[in-house]
Amino acid sequence: MEEEEEEKYEEEEKYEEEEKYEDEEEEKYEEEEKEKYEKEEKYEEEEVMSEKRKRRREIKRRRKMKRRWKKRRTYEKTRKRKIKKEYEQGEIYFGVEEVQEEGEEDKEE
Repeated sequence: MEEEEEEKYEEEEKYEEEEKYEDEEEEKYEEEEKEKYEKEEKYEEEEVMSEKRKRRREIKRRRKMKRRWKKRRTYEKTRKRKIKKEYEQGEIYFGVEEVQEEGEEDKEE
């Protein structure tokens, strides 16, 4: 009887050790899975953030190009108006008119 009790006790101890070992393994596995999940989540957040950054950069770039285009366009418009005004007032001449004036001077002489 004592031997049977001893065997039972030993078997129980083995069973408890195995359970303990299995529990530890399960905890390790759960921790690894948790870490993997956290890494994936972090990576996804970074990916989303990088997409947001890209989108913001693109929007900034478009705005910048639009501002440059507007400035250039207004500059060209004002320049054309200024040239037209000076031309109408006779302050400036373009190539053809200068030649005609020179031709008229030659005839007078």
